[in-house]
Amino acid sequence: MEEKKEKIDFLSPLRIEQERRRKEIVSTFLDYKEAASDGSSDSRIMDAVAKKVGCTSQNVRAILLKQGVYKPKYRKTKLTK
Repeated sequence: MEEKKEKIDFLSPLRIEQERRRKEIVSTFLDYKEAASDGSSDSRIMDAVAKKVGCTSQNVRAILLKQGVYKPKYRKTKLTK
């Protein structure tokens, strides 16, 4: 006989809401990017997503970078002394 193991969720309600919001940001960005004209930059799309979701465009950019959805065109060089 198969035993069904109960799935235990250890995430807090805040963490669950954050994950839902991150998924919403990524899916909205991908939808907007697909629907955007060829001349639209990623930063303008991020601004539109930020206005829709209600956060800053830097926050949207950070989430997209962590999820691997967005890669900047230019790498910042490290400052060496």
